[in-house]
Parts: sequence; C-alpha cells; structure tokens
Amino acid sequence: MPDSKSEVRKTALAMRSELPENEVIYKSGIICDKIVKSDIFARAGLVLCYMDFRNEVKTGGMIRAALCAGKKVGLPLVKKNGMERELLAYEIKDPDKDVQKGTFGVLEPLADKLRRVDASEIDLVIVPGTAFDIHKQRLGYGAGYYDRLLQKLRPDCVKMGVAFDIQIMDTIPVETHDIKMDMIITESRIL
Repeated sequence: MPDSKSEVRKTALAMRSELPENEVIYKSGIICDKIVKSDIFARAGLVLCYMDFRNEVKTGGMIRAALCAGKKVGLPLVKKNGMERELLAYEIKDPDKDVQKGTFGVLEPLADKLRRVDASEIDLVIVPGTAFDIHKQRLGYGAGYYDRLLQKLRPDCVKMGVAFDIQIMDTIPVETHDIKMDMIITESRIL
C-alpha cells in the first residue's frame, strides 16, 4: 500500500486511466443513476457538480437530469488571484453553451455571463477525487481547491464523493485540512 499522498494519487490515477472508455461510460451511468434516484438528490434545490475530465465519473447525464427536474446546477471555476487560487461556483442553464475550456483544460462555467453561486446556497455537492477510502476520506489532485470550497458549505450540505470501485482503498493518508465526505457512491456500493 503506498503511504504518501503523491504515491496514492499516482497509483489511483494510473488505475483509473487504464479503464476502457466503454467501461467508464457504463459504470458512470450506474453511479449517476444511483444519485439521481436518491432522496438526497430529490431534496436538493441547488446541486454543485463538476464537468468530468480524464476518466473521471462522467457527470453529463446527472447535470441534464438535475436541470430537467427544475433544479439549479452549479459548476466550479478555478479563480486565480496571484498565487491564491480558489474554486467559485456559477449557475448554469445549459451544459453545452454555458461552459468553455478553463484551467487544466477542464470545462468551466462562463463566469462573465452567469450568476455566481454563494456556498450557502448549495444543498448537494458532487465531489471528484483521485482516491477515497472506506472511512469516507478523499484524496484530490493536490491543490486543495475542493477542500477550501467544502469548508465554506453549510453543515447540512451533503458532500457526495463519486468514484469507481478501483479508486476505493482501505485507508488513504489524510491531514487536518482534508474534508471528509458524507457519502461515497461507486458502481457497486454506497459508503
């Protein structure tokens, strides 16, 4: 078992990158279906999601389902201010027209045309990661963007990690600033 964050991240990303596209699509469909059919999703007025990138759990179907259900949908945007960087959320109406390639090549909301979402408005946040563990800990990509955003959420906002089974480990290294998930959804289980 790798013991440093960088080793775990490297191992998990390598395993995820080896998943064939058809498997990513199939398993993502199962994960998103579980979320869309959940009571948590049904109760959420505003869902903060992400635009998938590099074999992450695909979120397009979930975003469209949320919009069709009349929910507000937010997407994150990396905001740079000198050396400071943070994730801001913007409400989208159309996942095809309201985004453009942004930081790291990830599709991000068009901030100059959309309403900024305050963290206090978010009822459910769908959180990507490189690895998670059975204790609901999350390992991101290393920049701390999500941890800083998650600290600003209301206590009753549900933090839902999404991952493939291969990304779930018994334990991952954590630090005091790492934010634990309320639940994690994979293709075969809910933690």
